[in-house]
Amino acid sequence: PTTDTVSWVTDLSSLTYAEKQAIAVEEIEQMLLKKEADIENSSKFLDLNSVLPEHVGYWWRSAVSVVKRFFQDPDTDPLIVAEMAKQASAGPTTRNDQLTLLRNLNSLIARYPNGPTFGAIWVETRDLASPSDVTRKTMMEVLQTIGTEQDETYPLDSDFDSTDESWIIANQPGVVTYDNDSPALGETIQATITDYDGGVTNRRYRWQEQTQDGTWSNMSGANNRSWTIASAGTYRCRVLYTDNYATGQEAIGDEFTIT
Repeated sequence: PTTDTVSWVTDLSSLTYAEKQAIAVEEIEQMLLKKEADIENSSKFLDLNSVLPEHVGYWWRSAVSVVKRFFQDPDTDPLIVAEMAKQASAGPTTRNDQLTLLRNLNSLIARYPNGPTFGAIWVETRDLASPSDVTRKTMMEVLQTIGTEQDETYPLDSDFDSTDESWIIANQPGVVTYDNDSPALGETIQATITDYDGGVTNRRYRWQEQTQDGTWSNMSGANNRSWTIASAGTYRCRVLYTDNYATGQEAIGDEFTIT
């Protein structure tokens, strides 16, 4: 299986970015299966606290948000992300004593009755230079870092959905944004391409106009990052580029209409 690659490849530098991404994706998918199993298994200990499954879910949600953050960081080696997911699946260092683990969680319920409002995971997340730097720890150890230079908590959107798996994709899609949300006739608009895979080069911009039949066509001479709107119509920017994953990448910005 793909996840065995890290253990038997003697020279990890020989792996391509795409191969590393494939490993990260599979480890993250396995981690999510472990999340589901942990939530289900915690229901066996309702006599300790009837809301344990709910709070196991809260802390897994927090952990998934951290893995997503690092996965979408173009400066983080995908193999490090893979190891984070793998070690998270193994659980905190108290995993071998399930009741100790759940009692620790029970003590956090009073402290965080609605779950954590930050991202945190029970593995090392600071100063990671290689997968071997990712080690397991307890959530108590992570929480002790709050407010220090080695704070291991991260922002967590209140609407973060840890059941959404759409971001777990080896070739992460690019996003085209504009510097003007409401452009007008005669104004110049500029496009920016962002891709979580990083290494974006060879950018080629193609400003396009929508024809009456709904198709899109490249406009003559509109091949730069910036384009001045000369007439009414519906437009968008298409960007062709290379990133760390592959050549021949494409991303398309939102359409906008000028009247």
